[in-house]
Amino acid sequence: MDYFLGTFDYSIDDANRLSIPAKFRKVLEQQHEESNLIISKEQENCLTLYPYKLWKTQVGDKIAQLPHSNPAANRLRRLLGINTTEANLDKQGRLNIPAEYYRHAGIKKNVRIIGSVDTIQLWNPDSHSGVAQNPEEKSLIEEFKEFRI
Repeated sequence: MDYFLGTFDYSIDDANRLSIPAKFRKVLEQQHEESNLIISKEQENCLTLYPYKLWKTQVGDKIAQLPHSNPAANRLRRLLGINTTEANLDKQGRLNIPAEYYRHAGIKKNVRIIGSVDTIQLWNPDSHSGVAQNPEEKSLIEEFKEFRI
């Protein structure tokens, strides 16, 4: 299976559209057979893009099974509704992302697009540089050990 791997620096056009790297579009087409993406404000300082089918099975279907009688489950549903949206790639491989999503991630014009294995992350390049250079972060090997990989 191909994964979303690599880092790319792109810009948002005047119509709020972001081109998705051809390498990532190929993974979407070949592995997921789709151009639908879920855009999530689930983390601070970045946006996460999920292929629709992956999001549906890993997030949506699981939340839909939670009881409506549970206040915490209903709060989670509300948070999901407030912090996610769906978008489709156009024929040129661009996404029209709502301005409020860009603001959440601190993105103005330039975007760092990062492959994060099964999802894609969008960052303000300055914010990402600060996170990537944080000396308190664990190394990749340490993270592998923590998750027994």
